[in-house]
Amino acid sequence: MNRKQIIIAVIVGGLLLIGLLFYLLRDRNGPSEEVGEGELPRRERVAGTEGFWPDAPPPETDPEELRRLWPDLFLPAPDREEAEREWKAFAKLYPDNVYIPSRYTSAPDDAEKERRLKTLDTVGDVETKLAVRRMQLEKGARPGTDGPDAPADSDISPEDQRIYFGYRIRELESRIQLVEYFLNQGNADAQQRALASDDLNAWKKELAEYKRIVEEIPR
Repeated sequence: MNRKQIIIAVIVGGLLLIGLLFYLLRDRNGPSEEVGEGELPRRERVAGTEGFWPDAPPPETDPEELRRLWPDLFLPAPDREEAEREWKAFAKLYPDNVYIPSRYTSAPDDAEKERRLKTLDTVGDVETKLAVRRMQLEKGARPGTDGPDAPADSDISPEDQRIYFGYRIRELESRIQLVEYFLNQGNADAQQRALASDDLNAWKKELAEYKRIVEEIPR
């Protein structure tokens, strides 16, 4: 497992894994037998057979190989009540965190919905412009020569710049809150704590840089 996978496991292990499994287990007591439009039928529903290939031998499964490839499958299922308590406690501390499932937050009013929609549209538009600009710079770059000059005037308005960096700031702050909350619960091992500490330091430096940029955006 590489560094990125381990730090993701830290976040997921503390809160997101609980929330995800809580969501996945919601229909555990009785999945629907109905087949929706465009869905493939269940194997046991094929008339006269027990599957699509009734004569095929059952696959041989090595439990140790499964454990090595997908160790998370062998983790104990989270307690639903504990998941509820964890998310509610986290939401009380950080009500504006973007990773909190909607069931643990108050419903936004019409003005907030409109603001969120505008933010997402603006972020998507800015990301597209940045991607095009990066592609142009890479295409114009030649070994041993200077790349093309940056445009004299940005094609992204100051207002859109503030919305974009405001979104990035909030996302980074939410990520930091999640990891710090998990570490404070005392469930991380030494390796997870070391990796989390490095990433937290990097995120906080990135956060400070974003805030500095926002201060320099013309009004």
